[in-house]
Amino acid sequence: MSEDSPSLDTYQQGIPQSLPDPSLKKKRLRVVIILMLVLVAGLSAFSLVRSSTGAAILGRGDIVGQVQGPDRQPVPAEMVILGTDLKNSCQPDGSFRFSDVPAGQVTLVIGWQGQAVEVPALVPAGGQVDVGTIQLQSTLTP
Repeated sequence: MSEDSPSLDTYQQGIPQSLPDPSLKKKRLRVVIILMLVLVAGLSAFSLVRSSTGAAILGRGDIVGQVQGPDRQPVPAEMVILGTDLKNSCQPDGSFRFSDVPAGQVTLVIGWQGQAVEVPALVPAGGQVDVGTIQLQSTLTP
């Protein structure tokens, strides 16, 4: 006896007014399969966006470098990319990696304890630009 066959218990009180719709299970199965396919497609798109291939397609890259104070010692500076909401901090050794920066010409602003500098950078899509060692200059006047 197959699963779709009704049991005798169903018909002890006589034939019901409405018989079960055998296509309802198929419709539910189709909906579940479609939802799973949409979920898989969404996760695949998210994975692609986070990959280096996705960065090249979307036009994103990285900026790396090192920050020193006026005394040429590494400093844990703060930085922003002008025109975006992107913010980052240097490591205690002064090194930094700014990921997912929009490709093209950007201005990196680095500051620490009253010292600041603007650094122009051309970010390649899917790649990285090394801005080298940046030395902060005091913007305070004694």
